[in-house]
Amino acid sequence: MCGNEYGSDEFFLESASAEARRLVTKLECTQDSHVVDIGSGLGRLATGLLREVGDVQYWGFDAKRPYITWCKKHIERLHPTFRFAHVDVENELYNPSGAVPGKDFRFPLANGHADIVYMWGVFTNMRLSDARGYVSEISRLTRDGGRVFLTAFVEENVPAESVNPGGYVDYACNLPLHVVRYEMEVLFSIFEKHGLSVEEFAHHGGTHCQQSEIYLRKVGGSVR
Repeated sequence: MCGNEYGSDEFFLESASAEARRLVTKLECTQDSHVVDIGSGLGRLATGLLREVGDVQYWGFDAKRPYITWCKKHIERLHPTFRFAHVDVENELYNPSGAVPGKDFRFPLANGHADIVYMWGVFTNMRLSDARGYVSEISRLTRDGGRVFLTAFVEENVPAESVNPGGYVDYACNLPLHVVRYEMEVLFSIFEKHGLSVEEFAHHGGTHCQQSEIYLRKVGGSVR
């Protein structure tokens, strides 16, 4: 998952620790934090949190059932504050036969559950209509004052949504939703509508291709 470099255990573990340190230094994560990891994959963030922070209150969600099965066996069984759940949400790339369209999906957690919501490489493969639904859910899940981190392909002065735009990345986009790029003002206006204030935007700041890193804070009185 996530590219050939992750075939190295050493690289995977170091990247896991680096993401956990991001939560500590940028998102105020402590052992008391409630963390929601959307697109949790093979437990990279969870592994990093265990190495760097300890047994936080964590929920990981992914549309790939084998990933969830692996994480339950190798992480949740040993660390019960780390919980993983399969979500049968439709995505043309990862789960084309999913039961629920992304724009309509709801996570099985209470309003304001999370101190931190983390989405690495999720919006990068998601249509804008589904992203709108996810932003609404992120807002619902995050407590007032809570923090959100996500990566996305974001540029100025481009169409609102571009699916597999030619020449944008240095690899072939042969799969559905392999790369989905958003126009910056369009995406940021969705955040604003749902009470998520952009605190930091690192254009092309991610470690993969053209991904940008976005840090948000939930403000009160949001529209969901």
